[in-house]
Amino acid sequence: MKIKLDEIVKSANSLKELLKVKFPVKISYRLTRIADKVSKELETFYKSKQDLLEKYGKEEEKDGKQFYSFEAEQAKLFTKELEDLLSLEVEIDFELIKLSEVGELDIEPALLISYIFTE
Repeated sequence: MKIKLDEIVKSANSLKELLKVKFPVKISYRLTRIADKVSKELETFYKSKQDLLEKYGKEEEKDGKQFYSFEAEQAKLFTKELEDLLSLEVEIDFELIKLSEVGELDIEPALLISYIFTE
């Protein structure tokens, strides 16, 4: 399945919460396998993002916290490359989970990640 990195990044917290839900064991197993594959993509994304921060930003510290500051032109270049990165589609091999397989669980709609579940 092809998924944009943007979707993966936006759904990272929902996926963590989804793994806490008590699903039937087969669904939990499948979700865990999907989460493992997605987390590898997230790890690669955050490494690439860090590379961009180091390339265009200046690392600083204030009140014991690390952050990056940018000059105006560097900020534009950083934003453009980050948007290009987020627009990439990655291939992750897994089967969608049918909602009918989940059963009668009380799940928040925000946790029903569109690239994982189908009707």
